[in-house]
Amino acid sequence: MNTKQNSHSLVDYKTEVVPLTSSLAKRYDEMPKIKGERDPRSQRGMRRVRALLDAIIDGRFHSPVFCDVVIMDEHGTMYRVNGGGSSRALCMAAEEGIFPKGGTAIVRHFRVETMAKAMKLYQQLDYPLGTRTSQDIDGTYQALIPSLDGVNPVLASRAAKGMRCHLRLRDPSYEIDYRELFGQEPELIMWAAKYCGSSLFKKQPIIAAMCATWCHYPTKAEEFWQSVSGEEGVKSQPIRMLYRFLSQVEATGSKESKFSPRKIYTKILRAWNSWRDGGTTSMHYYPDGPLPKLK
Repeated sequence: MNTKQNSHSLVDYKTEVVPLTSSLAKRYDEMPKIKGERDPRSQRGMRRVRALLDAIIDGRFHSPVFCDVVIMDEHGTMYRVNGGGSSRALCMAAEEGIFPKGGTAIVRHFRVETMAKAMKLYQQLDYPLGTRTSQDIDGTYQALIPSLDGVNPVLASRAAKGMRCHLRLRDPSYEIDYRELFGQEPELIMWAAKYCGSSLFKKQPIIAAMCATWCHYPTKAEEFWQSVSGEEGVKSQPIRMLYRFLSQVEATGSKESKFSPRKIYTKILRAWNSWRDGGTTSMHYYPDGPLPKLK
C-alpha cells in the first residue's frame, strides 16, 4: 500500500493506492453524499453509471478515485465527495459477477472544519476522466442556502451571474465568484430566477439591470418587470419601447457587436427611469457617458 501524507491551508488529507474490492466499492456507494452532489441513482446520474458499467465490461475501466471528507463541526460525520458513479457501477458489476479483478483504487481522505469548507473542497476536486460540471459545483453551493431549496439550479446560477455582471458594470475592478452570491443575495436570486428562465431575459446584462432595479426599489422592480414580461394589457410607452428593444437583443443571439453588455444595461435603466418619471421615454446610449443613476 502506498500512502502519501499532505497538508493544505484548506484541508488535511491522506492519499492511498489500495486494492479495488467490492467491499470498498460498497462502502463508498452507501456513504452519505455531500450536499448538492449528483445522485448516481438519478436519471442523469444513471447515464454516467451505465457508461462506466460498459467500460468495465469492455475492459476500459480506469482506477477510480474515491474521496471522503470528515466535517469536524458535524461531530466527525463522513461524506463522499467523489466516486459516487464509479462505486455504483462497481456494485452493479459485482451483482452481475463481472467485477474487475486485480485493479487498484486511489482513495483520498480529507478533514475540514465546516460544511462551507467542504463545498470549497468539492469545487477543487476534479479529474480528467470525471464528468463533474459547473452545474454540479453550483448545486453544492446552492444546497448550503435553505431558502434556495426548490429554485431551479440553472436559473439560480443565471441570476447570480447576472448580479455579478451588475456589480462589475458598476465597478470593473470588482472580483467575486458568482457562487458566493448564493449566500450573500439569496432573496434577490430567488426573485430574479422567476424571470431569467424566459428567452427574453436570459442574457447577463439584462439580468444585471433587473438586479440593479431590485436593489434600488424591490416592490417597483416587481411591478416593472411584470409589466415588461406580460403579454397582455396596455403597456406604457417606456415598457413598449423596452420590450421592443429586448426583442431585438434576443433576435441577435450571441452577437455582441451591436449590443454590448454596457449598452444593454444602460438602455434598460434609462427605460426604468422614464417609467418612474412618467414622462417622455429616453433610451439613448452614450458610450463615453456615465451609467444612469436610478430613480
